[in-house]
Amino acid sequence: MNIIKVSLFLAMICLISASTLAVTYDKTKPVIEKNSAEKYKQSLKIVMPDATVFAEKKIDGKIVSVGKNDKDEFVGFATVVSPTGYAWPIDTRVGVERDGKITGIIIQKMVETPGLGTKANEPWFKKQFI
Repeated sequence: MNIIKVSLFLAMICLISASTLAVTYDKTKPVIEKNSAEKYKQSLKIVMPDATVFAEKKIDGKIVSVGKNDKDEFVGFATVVSPTGYAWPIDTRVGVERDGKITGIIIQKMVETPGLGTKANEPWFKKQFI
Protein backbone atom coordinates (compact mmCIF):
# COMPACT_ATOMS: atom_id res chain seq x y z
CA MET A 1 0.00 0.00 0.00
CA ASN A 2 2.86 2.34 0.81
CA ILE A 3 4.39 1.89 -2.67
CA ILE A 4 1.11 2.94 -4.30
CA LYS A 5 1.04 6.18 -2.28
CA VAL A 6 4.65 6.96 -3.21
CA SER A 7 3.97 6.15 -6.88
CA LEU A 8 0.89 8.38 -6.97
CA PHE A 9 2.78 11.17 -5.23
CA LEU A 10 5.61 10.96 -7.79
CA ALA A 11 3.10 10.84 -10.64
CA MET A 12 1.45 14.03 -9.33
CA ILE A 13 4.84 15.77 -9.07
CA CYS A 14 5.63 14.75 -12.67
CA LEU A 15 2.23 15.96 -13.88
CA ILE A 16 2.59 19.32 -12.15
CA SER A 17 6.17 19.75 -13.44
CA ALA A 18 5.23 18.84 -17.01
CA SER A 19 2.21 21.15 -16.94
CA THR A 20 4.27 24.04 -15.59
CA LEU A 21 6.92 23.49 -18.24
CA ALA A 22 4.31 23.34 -21.03
CA VAL A 23 2.61 26.56 -19.89
CA THR A 24 5.95 28.35 -19.55
CA TYR A 25 7.01 27.23 -23.03
CA ASP A 26 3.68 28.34 -24.50
CA LYS A 27 3.92 31.79 -22.87
CA THR A 28 7.58 32.42 -23.77
CA LYS A 29 7.58 31.04 -27.34
CA PRO A 30 6.33 34.27 -29.02
CA VAL A 31 8.91 36.36 -27.15
CA ILE A 32 11.71 33.97 -28.07
CA GLU A 33 10.64 33.97 -31.75
CA LYS A 34 10.45 37.78 -31.80
CA ASN A 35 13.92 38.10 -30.25
CA SER A 36 15.32 35.54 -32.67
CA ALA A 37 13.88 37.39 -35.67
CA GLU A 38 15.30 40.69 -34.41
CA LYS A 39 18.72 39.14 -33.86
CA TYR A 40 18.58 37.74 -37.40
CA LYS A 41 17.80 41.19 -38.85
CA GLN A 42 20.61 42.77 -36.85
CA SER A 43 23.08 40.16 -38.06
CA LEU A 44 22.13 40.88 -41.67
CA LYS A 45 22.66 44.60 -41.16
CA ILE A 46 26.10 43.94 -39.62
CA VAL A 47 27.34 41.72 -42.45
CA MET A 48 25.76 43.89 -45.20
CA PRO A 49 25.82 47.48 -43.93
CA ASP A 50 24.95 49.04 -47.32
CA ALA A 51 21.72 47.07 -47.68
CA THR A 52 18.43 48.41 -46.36
CA VAL A 53 16.04 45.75 -47.67
CA PHE A 54 16.54 42.00 -47.44
CA ALA A 55 14.75 39.18 -49.23
CA GLU A 56 15.31 35.50 -48.62
CA LYS A 57 15.84 33.07 -51.48
CA LYS A 58 16.65 29.39 -51.48
CA ILE A 59 19.60 28.56 -53.71
CA ASP A 60 20.99 25.02 -53.90
CA GLY A 61 19.23 24.14 -50.67
CA LYS A 62 20.74 27.05 -48.71
CA ILE A 63 18.86 30.13 -47.56
CA VAL A 64 20.48 33.26 -48.96
CA SER A 65 19.49 36.78 -47.92
CA VAL A 66 19.68 39.14 -50.87
CA GLY A 67 20.37 42.76 -49.91
CA LYS A 68 19.20 45.82 -51.82
CA ASN A 69 19.66 49.53 -51.18
CA ASP A 70 17.04 52.30 -51.06
CA LYS A 71 17.09 52.52 -54.88
CA ASP A 72 16.20 48.79 -55.11
CA GLU A 73 19.66 47.99 -56.49
CA PHE A 74 21.37 44.70 -55.66
CA VAL A 75 24.03 45.31 -53.01
CA GLY A 76 25.09 41.79 -52.08
CA PHE A 77 24.01 38.69 -50.26
CA ALA A 78 24.47 36.98 -46.92
CA THR A 79 24.38 33.32 -46.01
CA VAL A 80 25.49 30.96 -43.29
CA VAL A 81 28.55 28.84 -43.90
CA SER A 82 29.76 26.16 -41.51
CA PRO A 83 33.46 25.42 -41.85
CA THR A 84 34.70 22.61 -39.66
CA GLY A 85 36.43 23.73 -36.50
CA TYR A 86 38.48 21.55 -34.19
CA ALA A 87 35.48 20.20 -32.30
CA TRP A 88 32.36 21.15 -34.27
CA PRO A 89 31.31 23.16 -37.32
CA ILE A 90 31.51 26.92 -36.81
CA ASP A 91 28.23 28.51 -37.98
CA THR A 92 29.23 31.82 -39.54
CA ARG A 93 27.04 34.41 -41.28
CA VAL A 94 28.96 36.04 -44.12
CA GLY A 95 28.03 39.09 -46.19
CA VAL A 96 29.37 39.42 -49.73
CA GLU A 97 29.17 42.44 -52.06
CA ARG A 98 28.30 42.13 -55.73
CA ASP A 99 32.01 42.22 -56.66
CA GLY A 100 32.78 39.28 -54.34
CA LYS A 101 34.31 41.28 -51.48
CA ILE A 102 33.40 40.05 -48.00
CA THR A 103 31.63 42.85 -46.12
CA GLY A 104 31.13 41.25 -42.73
CA ILE A 105 31.42 38.12 -40.65
CA ILE A 106 29.50 37.06 -37.55
CA ILE A 107 30.20 33.79 -35.80
CA GLN A 108 26.80 32.61 -34.63
CA LYS A 109 27.62 29.28 -33.03
CA MET A 110 30.97 27.87 -32.03
CA VAL A 111 32.16 25.19 -29.64
CA GLU A 112 35.91 25.64 -29.64
CA THR A 113 38.72 25.59 -27.10
CA PRO A 114 38.44 28.62 -24.79
CA GLY A 115 41.44 30.89 -25.18
CA LEU A 116 42.54 29.28 -28.43
CA GLY A 117 39.80 28.44 -30.92
CA THR A 118 37.49 31.12 -29.56
CA LYS A 119 39.94 33.77 -30.77
CA ALA A 120 38.25 33.34 -34.16
CA ASN A 121 35.45 35.52 -32.80
CA GLU A 122 37.76 38.43 -31.99
CA PRO A 123 37.83 41.49 -34.30
CA TRP A 124 41.55 41.22 -35.11
CA PHE A 125 40.98 37.70 -36.46
CA LYS A 126 37.93 38.58 -38.53
CA LYS A 127 39.65 41.59 -40.14
CA GLN A 128 41.88 39.31 -42.20
CA PHE A 129 38.83 38.24 -44.22
CA ILE A 130 37.23 41.64 -44.74
